[in-house]
Amino acid sequence: QCILEKNMIKISPGLEISPFKILNTRTCVLSEKNLENTGFVFCEELLKNGIPFCVIDTVGKYKNLKVMYELLWVGGEKSDLEIHYCDLKKLAENVITQSIPLILDLSKVSDYEEYLEEFFTHLLNTATESRRPYLLVVNDAEKFLSYEKPVKSLKEISLMRLGRGLGMVLLSSK
Repeated sequence: QCILEKNMIKISPGLEISPFKILNTRTCVLSEKNLENTGFVFCEELLKNGIPFCVIDTVGKYKNLKVMYELLWVGGEKSDLEIHYCDLKKLAENVITQSIPLILDLSKVSDYEEYLEEFFTHLLNTATESRRPYLLVVNDAEKFLSYEKPVKSLKEISLMRLGRGLGMVLLSSK
């Protein structure tokens, strides 16, 4: 379990942040290079501190966390669950109410918008109802918030009032 008052999340040497602040805010991390590495290290720190989260993985790199930590991996080759057959409502409910860390791997999915719309909608509804702290980490956020193919439910989450239990970290290289 995470002790929010004592532990700090190390983002990089000399840069630490309180888990309480992460879980109750919207944060954007911009990086010209090594974004996947920054996101991976950040997720590793979340796991070390017992902070439940879902990372949206567009390249299939975060599956390596599964080697070192216990978490649920949905969507990639040899994953725990295949995204095409997954009940996204139950997935969202279970990861929040049971504080399960999740990798939502979209690296092999070409039509991800439909899956994300449904998953984010259920994630938001469950977070609002349960008020349990949970963090959404969105890698390559520019893909999901673009003008061409925006994921509307992600925008809704980013604009919602704080205090619903759902924090967000957007990682972008643009």
